[in-house]
Amino acid sequence: MFKKFIFFTGILFMLYTGCADKEGIPVVTPPGEEFKTRYKTMQLVGDFNGWALEDLNSTKMNLVADWTWEKLQYFSGKRDSIMFKIVPDGNWDLAFGTQGPDSGLSGYAEPNCSGTGNHITAGPIDRAGYWKFTFNEQTLYYSISFYSAPGGAIAGKVSFQDITASPYPEALITALQGTNVIATTTSDTLNGKYIISPLPNGTYNVVFQASGYLPDTVYNIVVSNDTVEVNVTLNKAQGIMIDGDLSDWDTCAVYDTIGDSPWGNGGDLGSLYAKIVNDTLFIGAEATVNNNAIIIYFHVEPEDSNMGYTDMNTIDFYPRKFTFPDSLKADYILAQWVDGNVQPAMRSIDSTGNTHDITSDVNIASTLTPGQKGAIEAAIPLGVITHGTTGRIGIVAVIAGGDHYDGPESVPSNGLHGNGTGAMLQNLYFLSF
Repeated sequence: MFKKFIFFTGILFMLYTGCADKEGIPVVTPPGEEFKTRYKTMQLVGDFNGWALEDLNSTKMNLVADWTWEKLQYFSGKRDSIMFKIVPDGNWDLAFGTQGPDSGLSGYAEPNCSGTGNHITAGPIDRAGYWKFTFNEQTLYYSISFYSAPGGAIAGKVSFQDITASPYPEALITALQGTNVIATTTSDTLNGKYIISPLPNGTYNVVFQASGYLPDTVYNIVVSNDTVEVNVTLNKAQGIMIDGDLSDWDTCAVYDTIGDSPWGNGGDLGSLYAKIVNDTLFIGAEATVNNNAIIIYFHVEPEDSNMGYTDMNTIDFYPRKFTFPDSLKADYILAQWVDGNVQPAMRSIDSTGNTHDITSDVNIASTLTPGQKGAIEAAIPLGVITHGTTGRIGIVAVIAGGDHYDGPESVPSNGLHGNGTGAMLQNLYFLSF
C-alpha cells in the first residue's frame, strides 16, 4: 500500500511540474505578507455558479498561504453532489479537474483538464450555509468543509430625493467585505424595501446605486445573528462634470475600496466609473498615488487592423510591464504620473506599438495630488476612439511604478502583485455602444 502511495504521488508530481512556469515563480504580495504562487488568479467555477469563468469578482479564490487558495461558497440547501473545477489565470486549458470517480469532500485534482468536462464531482453538501473550498496548487490537494451557517441579514428601505410615491426606481444593493462582493439584491419598486440574506456574521460595507441618482455607501455594518436595518435616501444626479470630482456620478462600473493596496498611499485604486451618454464615453477612477502612475487602458471592438498592441512594456508612452491577450489588444492609453507637476494625457496605440497624442480631442481633468485621495476623469467622444457604429469598449485601470515596472493593483482585478515580474491584463470592464 505504501509503495502504491509513493507511485501515485510521483505521477502527480511529474504531471504538475511538467506544466510549471519555466521562467520562475512569481510572488503575490497581499498587504503585510508574501505568499508564493505560480498564478496571477485562481477561480472556483462549477454548476453552482453557472460555470461563469468570466465573472472573476464572484468566482475568484484568495491566496491565503504559500501555494494555498481558499474561497467561501454559499449553498442555499442540501445537495447530494456538486461539480466544479479550479481554473488558474482565467484559462480553461490550465484547469484543475479530474477523470477519476466521485471524491467525497476532498481529494487530488489533475492539471490541464480543459473546458467544463473532466470536472470534479464532490459531496454531499449536507446543510445550507457557507462552505470553504481549499486548494493547494503544489500538492493538488483540495478539500471542502462547512464554514458557517447563515448569520443574519441587512434590510431596510431605499428612498429617493425627488419621488414620494410608488413606483420607485429599482436600486441595486451590494454587500461587500473589503473588495469581495458577498451578496447583491434589488429594492422593491412598490415600496423601496430590500433585504440581503442570508449573510454570515461579519462586518460589511453596503453600496446603494440607481440609474440617475448619486450612489451612497454605508460602512462598517456589523451582522451578528440578527437583522440590521439600514435606510438610505439617494439624491438625484445632475449630470457629469469633467472636474476630477466623482460625486456627480450616479453609479460606478466596478466597486473597489481605498486602503487595500500593498503600496498604500503610494498607489491605491478605488472604484472605476464608466458610462456612455449621447455618443460620449465618460470615464473616471479614484485613487491615492504618490510618485507613481495611474494608467487606464482601452480595448475597442470592432478592431481596426492598424490599431492595438499587446506588450505595454515596449510602447513609447508610459512603458510598463503589462501585457494583453491577442484578443484584447490595448488601443488607447490614458495616463498620469502623480508628482504634483505632470498633467494627464491620452494617446492611441498603433499595431507597431507607436503611440499618437489625442489629448486635444478629449476632455480630461485630475484632482490627484501626491499621497492624497483624488480622481482622474475624462469625456471621450466615441467618434475619436471607435471604428464602427456598434461594438464594445473594454477598460482596465492600473497603478504602476516607473518605466518597465508593473504595479500592485488593477480595477477590475487581475491578480497584480507589484514586484516587477509583470502581469497579463485579461479581466476588463466592457460597455456596449
